[in-house]
Amino acid sequence: MRIIAIARIEFGEIVTINPVKSTAKVKLPELDGKTTGDLLVLVPLANEDKDFKVFLPGTMVVCLFMENSLERGFILGTFFSEKFKTPDGATKDKRILEYPGGAKIEIDKSTGILNLDIVKTLNVNVPIVNVNSTEVNFNSENIKLNGKVTANNIKVKENLDVGGDTTTQGTTKTDGGRVL
Repeated sequence: MRIIAIARIEFGEIVTINPVKSTAKVKLPELDGKTTGDLLVLVPLANEDKDFKVFLPGTMVVCLFMENSLERGFILGTFFSEKFKTPDGATKDKRILEYPGGAKIEIDKSTGILNLDIVKTLNVNVPIVNVNSTEVNFNSENIKLNGKVTANNIKVKENLDVGGDTTTQGTTKTDGGRVL
C-alpha cells in the first residue's frame, strides 16, 4: 500500500532565526498563534553557488508543511503587503535590493543601467580591474591614487600641483609660463 503525504500551506510571522542553519520558527495566527519547529528557508542557490539572506523576526512568510506536523516544513518566501510595500520605482524590468539606512542596488534590464546607492563605503577587493568605456566621470572633492599611475595622455584643465621631483622624457613644452 502506498501512503500519500499531505502538504499544506500556512501564512505566519518569523519569531526566531538560526542564520547558521538557515532556519526559522514561525508563529501561525490562523492556528491560534502556535509556533512551528525550525523550518528550512528556501533559497535561490545553495550548492557551490550560494545566495544567502536571512529573514528578520517580524517578516510575514508563506510556509509549506509536510504531512500533519508543524515541525517538518519549509519557508517558501515572503511577500509585499500594506505594511511592507514594494520598493519605490519598481517595474517589471527592475531588480531592486533595498536595505534599511538607505543602501540600494537597482538594475534595469530595459535601460541597461545599474545603480548603486552606498551609505558609507564601497570596498572592491580584486587583483585586477579592467574598465572599458568611452568616458568615465568622477565627481568628488578628492580623488586619491596610491601607487604608480600610468597613462597614455593626461590633460589638466586647471592647476597641477606637484610635490616632489618631476622626471620627464621627451620634449617638455610650456605656454604662458616659465620653467625655473
